[in-house]
Amino acid sequence: MSDLNKKIYGTIEAWRNRPIEGEHPYVYLDGIVLKRSWAGEVRNVSLLVAIGVNSEGYREILGICEGAKEDKAGWSAFLKHLKERGIKGVRLIISLYRTGRERRRVLSRRGVAKVCRTLVSQHLQSRAFDQGAGDRGDAQGDPSQ
Repeated sequence: MSDLNKKIYGTIEAWRNRPIEGEHPYVYLDGIVLKRSWAGEVRNVSLLVAIGVNSEGYREILGICEGAKEDKAGWSAFLKHLKERGIKGVRLIISLYRTGRERRRVLSRRGVAKVCRTLVSQHLQSRAFDQGAGDRGDAQGDPSQ
């Protein structure tokens, strides 16, 4: 590995592990799947992303985790990492994914954070319209795809 790559990776790791300062009452969680070419082979790579809105109303990227799966273990590990870095004051978690009680407990004291389901219903409705069901006013499309 070149000296430049070592320096860049060192900077990225320092950013990923920096302390999270202040309170973040609103936290958006999302997973992104990207195609990545590595040694001539293309593979899917998952990124778990947490964006917080601080007490002054500004958004901040709180963390990004590459390679973790979008499953219970992957999200739990990512959220525990955020907690270890000092995230606090979470009152609302906004996510397309089911954010279970144990994950809310990781991000908030005594698990009191609420989960916004509006995005979930909007996502399901958009999937129904994408599949042509919206033209007839019914929701026969399969929202799980």
